[in-house]
Amino acid sequence: MPLGLRLPLLLGRPCGKIILNPALATLLPEHPDICVEIIIDYGLTDTVAERFDAGVRLGESVEKDMTSVRISPDIPMAIVGAPGCFASNLSTGVQI
Repeated sequence: MPLGLRLPLLLGRPCGKIILNPALATLLPEHPDICVEIIIDYGLTDTVAERFDAGVRLGESVEKDMTSVRISPDIPMAIVGAPGCFASNLSTGVQI
């Protein structure tokens, strides 16, 4: 491992692709002494208990005892599919 700052990060896949990759593409060439260790997590791993320096998550999945800082604007999401799929599989009252 190179000398310098080691930064283990825990993040969900969408966060890495949309937010972190562009930021690291700018940051790392300017700071070659930083070694970023990225762990992709599909669950809600406890960032502190697993000894990560930081985690990147969607806002609604941040634990109440964690300090959070917004790093992007809201990211719109949608569920798409054939109307028949929704009619037979959703009972949430979603209007199509």
